[in-house]
Amino acid sequence: MRQYGTVQTQFWTHPKIINLSDKEKLLYLYLITGPHVSPLGCYRMPKAYVEEDLKWKTGELEKVWSKLEGSFFVYDPAYDLILIFDFLEWNPIPNPNAGKARYSEFVQIPQNFKYYQSLIASLEPFQERLGEPLPKDIVKPEQEQEHKQEHKQEHDHGEERVRSTRLKNKQFKEESIEILKFLNFKSGRNYQLVDTHLDSITALLKAGNSADVIRQVIALKTGEWANDPTMEMYLRPKTLFNKTNFNNYVGSLGVSHEVS
Repeated sequence: MRQYGTVQTQFWTHPKIINLSDKEKLLYLYLITGPHVSPLGCYRMPKAYVEEDLKWKTGELEKVWSKLEGSFFVYDPAYDLILIFDFLEWNPIPNPNAGKARYSEFVQIPQNFKYYQSLIASLEPFQERLGEPLPKDIVKPEQEQEHKQEHKQEHDHGEERVRSTRLKNKQFKEESIEILKFLNFKSGRNYQLVDTHLDSITALLKAGNSADVIRQVIALKTGEWANDPTMEMYLRPKTLFNKTNFNNYVGSLGVSHEVS
């Protein structure tokens, strides 16, 4: 159990924090500084712990929790695991010794964790300090089993193609929703989860762009434009996810990027 957690002074003036209610601020502070928090920013957080520590009733917690989930953190109830967005950005891994400790914590996280790839993405900027390479192209056991069952049950190739297309479209839609929520979090906006905004994200995903690269572009442009009065207005789906604009933004990331 940690003895203390730190909060930077700019926390209180951050655009996303200012708009929170007192209870929402309290819950978020608890999730980033509480006794169960891991320096990894990903840790087991049963809701019963929160209710007990904050002396909240179940219904009271769920109401506040739902306001923050998806914008400030993601949660996998199957493992009671929580992943705090940008935790390592505010609490970076300072040196190789700390990196080895973080890697030891990372390998304890089950690969079945719903947001395992997002956790890996949060650690990638610190790869050189971890001491061990991060895994690539993780295939979760339940996904492998699903694939086997699909091949066993679908004998008609035409039906298999239809089924596969529907599954991919569903996955694209789910990823697009998470990406738009991430844009809202980084920019302090509240773009609605409607097709007008989601379709352009889905088009980028279908073109071969990974969700992690799209998030990197969002982080890049919010960092550049958030405090620029002339550019802040362009932190919007119409601009960021335009195919031509996006390809130009990716070029500024300095990462390998190959799409069809």
